[in-house]
Parts: sequence; C-alpha cells; structure tokens
Amino acid sequence: MARWSAKAASYLDFRIGQIREALLAVRAPLLAKRPGVRHTPLRVAGVEGLCNPSILRWQGKWLVAARRPNYRMTAQGAYVVPGGIDNLASETWLVECDDSLNPVAAVLLDDHVARSTVPEARNGLEDPRLFIDQGRLFGLWSALQLTPQAAVPDQEGAVMPDWTGTRNTMCIAEIRDKDVGPLQLLPSPHGAPREKNWMPVLDAEQPTFLYRLEDMQVYAFDGERLAKRYRRSTRIPALANWSGSSQIIAWDGNWLCVAHLAARKLTASLPKMEPLYPHRFVVLDPDWNVVGMSEPFFFEKRGIEFCAGLAEHDGRVVMSYGLGDKASALVAMEKSAVLAMIKPVPHAAQ
Repeated sequence: MARWSAKAASYLDFRIGQIREALLAVRAPLLAKRPGVRHTPLRVAGVEGLCNPSILRWQGKWLVAARRPNYRMTAQGAYVVPGGIDNLASETWLVECDDSLNPVAAVLLDDHVARSTVPEARNGLEDPRLFIDQGRLFGLWSALQLTPQAAVPDQEGAVMPDWTGTRNTMCIAEIRDKDVGPLQLLPSPHGAPREKNWMPVLDAEQPTFLYRLEDMQVYAFDGERLAKRYRRSTRIPALANWSGSSQIIAWDGNWLCVAHLAARKLTASLPKMEPLYPHRFVVLDPDWNVVGMSEPFFFEKRGIEFCAGLAEHDGRVVMSYGLGDKASALVAMEKSAVLAMIKPVPHAAQ
C-alpha cells in the first residue's frame, strides 16, 4: 500500500508540475513584444548557427561571445555530426557591435592549443560568459569531453548519444585578440561529472562565481583553487530548480542577474512541444540575500531560449540570448523598465 501511495503522490506531483508549466506558458509575457524594447538578431555574414551569446561592455564597445556547434539535432534529440559523433565540438566567435547593437566585426577565436593540451576540452568549449579580471578580458566556458560512442548512426547519420561517463568541466581563459589563452580548469566543488551555467560576478576583486542560485553557493578562484565564499543554510523556495544564466552585474549597490528554468514536464504529454525556458531577473544584496525578483518572462517565443549575457550601460540594460542552439539575438530596454519589473522580496519570504 505504501508503495502505491508513493507512486500516486509522485504522479500527482508530476501533473501539478504540468499545470504550473501550462500556466507559465499562458501568463509569462514575451519581452521582445513590449513597447520600448529593442530586439536585434545577432547575425554574422557567412556564419550560421551562432547561439547562447554573452554580451559585455569592454573598452568603450560592445562585445559578444557566441557559441557555434558543429552539429544539428533531430526532433527526437539525436545528434548529426560531420564525421561522426566523436567529432562533436563547438567554436566561439567574438563579435563587436556598434551602439545600436548591430554587428560590425567578428572573429573566430583560436582555441586549438587550449583544447589540444587539455583532454577535458577535447570536444569543445560551450556557452561562454564574458567577464573582466584585473583589466583583462576572460571567458568562462563549460568544457566537454565525450566518452566513446557505441551507438550506430541511422540512415540520416544521427546518433542518440550515451552520455554515461561524459564530463563537462568549467574552465576560464584569457581572450587575447583572437586567441584563447591557456585553460584553467575549475573542477566541480561537489565532484559532479557535469557542470554548466556558473555565473561570473563582474567587478569582483578576484574571479568569483555563483555556482547555484537555490542555496546561493558562491566560490572565488585565487589562481590555484576554488574557495567557498558563501552558502546559505536553507534553500530559497522561489528559486527551486532555477539555474544560472547571465553574468552578475553591479546594480545600484546590489547585484543583478538573469536566471532560467528548464521546464520539461509538458513535453511528456505534448511531445511535439518544445521545452519551456522562462527567465527572470534576480537582485542580490552584497551579502547574497535575494532582495528583488521579477515574474518569469520569455524573450521572443515560448520554447527553448537561453540567456548567457547581461550588461547595463548609460541607462540601458542589454541581454543576449540563444534560440534552440540555432540563432542568437540581443534585446535592449531602459533601466527604468527593468526596475519596474522587479518586485521587492521580503526577508521573511526567503
């Protein structure tokens, strides 16, 4: 009886989760359609498939680092990779934009030496976040190392990967003109085999990363190792299952970031529907308490979107995001409009 009760409770929780996702899909607004919001596709001539971009204001200009995978995915989640799945990789493009956020120059970053000398990065550097340390430009990536694949490709050349043993390791490297400097691996502080979506804190005294939002795990890197700076003793219910997305930027004496939620329950009943990736603004005080939060929103569609960049300059907030590992865009809005979206979070609510 207890076993069946547990199954019933699990089924009920799942259905409640589906209802919540359905309500989210209906209620969360599309940011790009709001008055005063400027939406700009990130396109580079001759370069297809730029995704998950990270934007930064650097030396008086806008820079965007964007990932370009060498594969495509089928509707069933299988991978089609030229030369076979063991050749799966991603490259990083650095794009300069003008003040209207239109691309004016682009260069493919050379990470050959970095990847060839670090086995953990054999299958590419994924989803960069730009940050600055001691006046130098850096990228934070998730390095990929695939295990050998035993699966046989179908007639289309598609393979459904077996991710057992595959590793994603966070790493940082300086970006020098068009070169990626030596990689510094940041092993998981919890020994997890796959790490993604750490958020670099801009304007920190040393490289600092928000590892997880739900319990505010913060780590700093001293050049040799990660050291825990902060962790809450209790979890924050409103941020349960929300993951990092953008960098963390200074915000009127506090910190501001964009978080995302991977909502996949509805696809179990509606397999042709994309998973939902809503985002929200989160404001943190200097002691890592959540003091403000927006309601969830989408950028331009109710589906797979992923924000990896956030910047504020001259009264304007700019976010960069990808769409389904296929395209990129930038969205800009007045700081006052962002402030209007953020509601205070009482300390008691944490």
